[in-house]
Amino acid sequence: MKLVHLTETEYHRFWNNSPQKCFMSAPEIAHLHDGARVIYLGVKEGAKIVAAAMIRGTKRRWGYDYYAPRGPLMDYSDSKLVSFFLKGIKKTLQEQGGYIFRMDPNLELVERDIDGKIVPDGKSNEQAVSSLMKLGFHKSLYVKDVSQITWQFVLPVNGRTETELLADMKPSARRRLERAIDLGITVKNLEFDELQSFYDVLASTAGRKHFQIRDLSYFQKMYQLFSPLDGIQFVSAVINPKKSVAKLQAGLATEQTKRPQNAQEKKAHTDAIKSFKTRIANLEKLFPGTKDEDIVLSSGMFMTTQPEILHLLGGNVAEYLKLDGQYVLQREMICRAVRGGYQRYNFYGIPENVDTRPANYGIYEFKRGFSGQVEQLIGEYELPLSSSYYLHEALVRAKRLFK
Repeated sequence: MKLVHLTETEYHRFWNNSPQKCFMSAPEIAHLHDGARVIYLGVKEGAKIVAAAMIRGTKRRWGYDYYAPRGPLMDYSDSKLVSFFLKGIKKTLQEQGGYIFRMDPNLELVERDIDGKIVPDGKSNEQAVSSLMKLGFHKSLYVKDVSQITWQFVLPVNGRTETELLADMKPSARRRLERAIDLGITVKNLEFDELQSFYDVLASTAGRKHFQIRDLSYFQKMYQLFSPLDGIQFVSAVINPKKSVAKLQAGLATEQTKRPQNAQEKKAHTDAIKSFKTRIANLEKLFPGTKDEDIVLSSGMFMTTQPEILHLLGGNVAEYLKLDGQYVLQREMICRAVRGGYQRYNFYGIPENVDTRPANYGIYEFKRGFSGQVEQLIGEYELPLSSSYYLHEALVRAKRLFK
């Protein structure tokens, strides 16, 4: 085995065929942060690359903070390869003025089911964690930038039909989806000059839910980097209130022409008419005097890098939440995953240890309504590269104690 510096082209070729491939380890991410130092390292056996890493270095007060997003890419069951590559990375980054190296491989820790419970005799990468610990890594205490998601909810779609996936939905979620579709809620792709619309929805949601987001320029740059590769989509669920009211009125008129024959049919008939009238009244109250135009209900940013479509970020307009545009948006993207030949649809982040019903459990409950399974990744680990690391660590601990 030989440690080598790779070109971006060599790295991209290896990344494209890696089972750990995801958008976060894509070479385009290296170009996202201006001024960052980017190093491509790999291991060769003869002429064949058997491991690779894209490592981004950010200058801090202590030296360089080096990070391999969702990497390095390699066979973590091969302890010799893991040891050789990580030792080589350590030496190289020390020579490059680093004080810390962080990594969060795209590996499940243990297999979990839809309820978040560990699957008996399921797949496990606990041995990979043991290998990291033996090499001097430990679980990260602090991350200067936003930490990556460790717990996520994933729906396998490979070999499934749209009809089968709809049938697997939780009945209550399916009813909400169908009612939203009945309203005429549709989805539209956003072009570059429409990203402000997405950002407005995201910003309002962030303010309401108390989470931080990046500037609009970040999303514009992501669009510019990934759009030429068909690797990103910004999508909104929209409603045209005028058309929706007309659709409901047509449904009401059809229902009123029916002549029920028995008590059960009469009750269903009466309930349907009442429902139509209530929904029409609610829409007219929610959108008084609305013109013939689309109004955004929900927006999302989706990374469309094989083998998955991943819902990275999104938000909803608070006053329109009850219209359930978010159900239509998620369903459409799941269908796009099926049509596009993807293996899975990744709803992305959920609270940790969902089997204990933690805070923000509702996020998981919404995603669970579409069916799928919980995934717990091994998380982020860090390796000290210089004595400055320990000064940094002491400061972090002091700040935590103070808080």
